[in-house]
Amino acid sequence: MSRSLLLAVVLCPLPLCSQAPNVFEVASVRVHPPIGRDAPETIDVSGDRLTVRNISLLRSLQWAYDFKEYQVSGPDWMRTERYDIEAKAPGPASETQMRRMLQPLLTERFQMSLRRETKEDRVYELVVAKNGAKLEPSTPDAKYSMKAVDGELQFDGCTMDRLSTWLSSRPFGVDHPIVDKTGLAGAYRFGMKLADTNLELRQTVARQGIQDPSTYGPSLGKLGLRLEPQRGQIETLIVDRAEKVPTTN
Repeated sequence: MSRSLLLAVVLCPLPLCSQAPNVFEVASVRVHPPIGRDAPETIDVSGDRLTVRNISLLRSLQWAYDFKEYQVSGPDWMRTERYDIEAKAPGPASETQMRRMLQPLLTERFQMSLRRETKEDRVYELVVAKNGAKLEPSTPDAKYSMKAVDGELQFDGCTMDRLSTWLSSRPFGVDHPIVDKTGLAGAYRFGMKLADTNLELRQTVARQGIQDPSTYGPSLGKLGLRLEPQRGQIETLIVDRAEKVPTTN
């Protein structure tokens, strides 16, 4: 074996030299049919396939860039219009690779003009209160769920990062981003009593739109948690222009 070939083998073993896919081999982006828009949003990664159903462009961007809702802004219709996406990678791909490949696909099909900005803003840190957390761990097989029962939001399989995301998102989101600083790993089951009835809960949300952080003070306090105001650097994605109807597949 020549010295140059041997050097190439040493510096770049074959398994490490294979490049991760960076664009989809085939992709379809379509407007979701009007019937069934009350169905849940789904994002599924399996092998070399990405399948997305009934999803908004805003949510698609959040997933593609791994951003929270408060980090993405653009035209109002980005929250309401729904789309289906089917894409095939050149080979098996991880979720991280699928997210990366979705970014240029969305930019191309929706003819988007977007930019990143970092700004300093007020944030809330979700922290453990003085006397410690009072959270019950979920069972190992529990999947994330949230339901309203008699004005109480009951969570199961909920991590603290997911709770922070929920508290930062519409319609229950507060007026500034929330960052998980609890240091608590694992998933938990707990309740947050916010109203006497589900009807009153819906009316409160509809009336306020964006919640005052004090709304959650008593409920979080019972869980041994609290929101602490701070200043922080927030990276954002701003969509200056996008077409509502994606280009032909």
